[in-house]
Amino acid sequence: MSGSRSGATGYGTVNVTVKQGYPQTIATAVSDGPQAVVCDGRTHSVAVTTIGAGFDAGWAKATATLTTPTNSRGNKTVTESVYIVAV
Repeated sequence: MSGSRSGATGYGTVNVTVKQGYPQTIATAVSDGPQAVVCDGRTHSVAVTTIGAGFDAGWAKATATLTTPTNSRGNKTVTESVYIVAV
């Protein structure tokens, strides 16, 4: 997730939740993971590792929520489809 928050300074958090359900997997699988981020008004790439069990190869939904410092313009949430690859 990338985002720009002009005027924001300090640190924030990105929390990503991945959810996969039928027909990609038999039972619904959910995992999440946080990552600290720099909030300086610039766009940054962020990597987040989620830990969970029950996922199969195929499509899932990933929701990323950026929680920003109090001196920023606010939080942002984005949901996208992702493809899980078995390795």
